[in-house]
Amino acid sequence: MRILHLGNSNDVNPLVPEGERAHDVAERTITGLTGEAVETIARVIWPAAELPGIVAGWLERYEPDVVFLRMSSYWVTYESVPLRVERRGGIVGRALARAGFKAGGNATVASSSPFRFGRRMAARNVGGDTFFTPAEAAGHVSDVLRRVLARESVVVAVRGPLHIFNSSGTPEGRERSRRRLFEFDALVAEACRNLHVPYASVAGTATPDLLLPDEVHENAKGARIFGELEGRAVAEAWLAARR
Repeated sequence: MRILHLGNSNDVNPLVPEGERAHDVAERTITGLTGEAVETIARVIWPAAELPGIVAGWLERYEPDVVFLRMSSYWVTYESVPLRVERRGGIVGRALARAGFKAGGNATVASSSPFRFGRRMAARNVGGDTFFTPAEAAGHVSDVLRRVLARESVVVAVRGPLHIFNSSGTPEGRERSRRRLFEFDALVAEACRNLHVPYASVAGTATPDLLLPDEVHENAKGARIFGELEGRAVAEAWLAARR
C-alpha cells in the first residue's frame, strides 16, 4: 500500500525522532490492522489556492493507493504577530516579519521560555492575524478532495484539525481560537460527508502533555496517540473499500 500523506510540520519536526513521528506510527498501525506492507510519502501542505494543482502533480508522480489528509488548526486559529506586521507594515514590516518567521520556524528557539513569553506579549500588544479564515481553508481542502476523488481507484481518509492555539495566552484569545477551530472542523466534516469521504474529528482533544515546549507541535507521546488514530482511520477506509 502506497500512501500519499498530506500533513504538516509535525511530520518533519526534528525534536521528534524519525520513526516516532505520527506518520511512522500510522504505518505500523495500518500494517497491524490490514496485513499490508506500507510505503508512506509524506508531504507538508499549505491550504492555498495552488494546493489542488500541487496535489494533482503528486498523484501523477507517486500513483498512491491511499491519500490521507491531516487538517491543521494552525492554518486558521494561530494568530501570528509577524503575519500582521507583514500585512500592515510596508517594506519595514516585511523585513521584520521575515525575522519573526525565521525565529518561529527554528524548533529550538521556539521552544525556549524567553521566546514564548515574548510571543505572548507581542500578541497581546500588537495583535496577530490568522493565515486563512476557516471558510478559505475548507474551500481549498474541498478542491483537493475533488481532485483526488477524480482518480476512482484511490482510497481517501481525512483527519480534522486538533489544537486550540492561544498565541496571546488570554481567555479572549483562547475563545477566538476555539470558535475558528470548530468552524473549520464543521466545514471540512460537511465537505467530507458530501463527498462520501471518511472523516475523523479530533477538534480540541489535545492536552498540554501532548505538546512540545513550543506549544505548537506534538511531542513523541502526542505523535504516538494521533498516529495510531490516523492509522486506524486509513486502515478502516482501506478495508471498507476492499469490501
